[in-house]
Amino acid sequence: MKNKFLVIASVLTLSVSTIPNAHAQWVKLNGSDQGGNGYINALAAIDSTLFSGDAAYVFGGGSVWRSTNSDTTWTLVDSGLIANENNSVNALQVLGTNLFAATDSGVFRSTNNGTTWINVMDTAVSSFAVVGTLLFAGTEHSGIFLSTDNGTNWTAVNIGLRYDSTAEEYWNVDAFAVSGTYLFAEENGFFLSTNNGTSWSNVSDSFPGNSTPNNLAVIGTNILAGTNYGVVISTNNGTSWKAANSSYAKLSSVNVHAFAVVGTNIFAGGFLLDTGGVIFLSTDSGASWTSESLGLPYVEIRAFAVVGENLFAGAYGTSGFPFGEVPGGVFSRPLSQMIASSSVADPKATSPEIQSYPNPLSQSTTIRFTSAESGAARVTVVNLLGEEVARVFEGTLSAGEHSFEWDASGAAPGMYECVVEMNGSVQQVPVMVQP
Repeated sequence: MKNKFLVIASVLTLSVSTIPNAHAQWVKLNGSDQGGNGYINALAAIDSTLFSGDAAYVFGGGSVWRSTNSDTTWTLVDSGLIANENNSVNALQVLGTNLFAATDSGVFRSTNNGTTWINVMDTAVSSFAVVGTLLFAGTEHSGIFLSTDNGTNWTAVNIGLRYDSTAEEYWNVDAFAVSGTYLFAEENGFFLSTNNGTSWSNVSDSFPGNSTPNNLAVIGTNILAGTNYGVVISTNNGTSWKAANSSYAKLSSVNVHAFAVVGTNIFAGGFLLDTGGVIFLSTDSGASWTSESLGLPYVEIRAFAVVGENLFAGAYGTSGFPFGEVPGGVFSRPLSQMIASSSVADPKATSPEIQSYPNPLSQSTTIRFTSAESGAARVTVVNLLGEEVARVFEGTLSAGEHSFEWDASGAAPGMYECVVEMNGSVQQVPVMVQP
């Protein structure tokens, strides 16, 4: 199992009025080593609550911790989890009010901010992706599973993925990335689905320098892969790749574990043998990079989350050469120390956030969204070929919350996209029509 946390095209943002410990370099949060060596694999957030997931290690681990003040107090929240030295928390994912933990023992779900957990899948899971209300889980040897009902039920979606006939199993699915209606997965190769996992096509197998992807991210029209030899980039949906390390020589030696996209900026975090924890910043979609590692000890950066105007980094502790045992934990630094405030804003801040309920549906669904500004809008439903099957609304809308009903009684069973176009933005949510 590769212990890592996946950050895809969006990052988690918490609205908090004040974050203590404003500083000009990375500072470790009190108590964030979680009573041990702080082998942090994952970060996630719901509202103003920050969660971290740790890896299994010899004295315990495999747990989730919670902080409501992002600085001084961390509480172990593992009731219902299988928390032991053999069960790493490999990823955390928020979907609505649900928090999911991907572990070596399966997927666990909490509906009460981590206070209690239930097991919703028994297969070992390495990674998550969310497309609208759809939750994808990348497993160790069983391919990819899809849940359309917040993890209650799961369906294998493996058509086109690589299958090892000798071992009679799939390769590990260690990373996802989402770009519009495109869903990418790393499974001993780079695979693309344009129909929400119904089928997959192998886009490419080779990466520069025989590097191995650890994680994926999308910024603009570029796809980035964090590898054991720095960052590689594709500008053609993964068909070809090139190294993105030329602007900073040391980046080619970094084992990159995590990405965070913040507005028009992207951070890459990982480990460099001679210095330990490193974080690099690109303000041009991965074309060039600068180091933002000041204050980090000899640890491995495994995860990111954005909290208000601060970037949080989850670090995996190290031991042995050259500094002995160095605990990990959660580190924080103001974004304003690293990037201009004008480029920090969430590019979706004035865009409608779409929801569809019920989903899946058999007769009709209600499409809800909120827009920060008034303007011309069009709400349509398209099939997987991009062909319009229904025009639900076209006209002018005021700022605020809106809802429209799509009567799908005449639609053939299958996957569709509800599309909202407003004020120059286009967003969509996948919906499934059942027989």
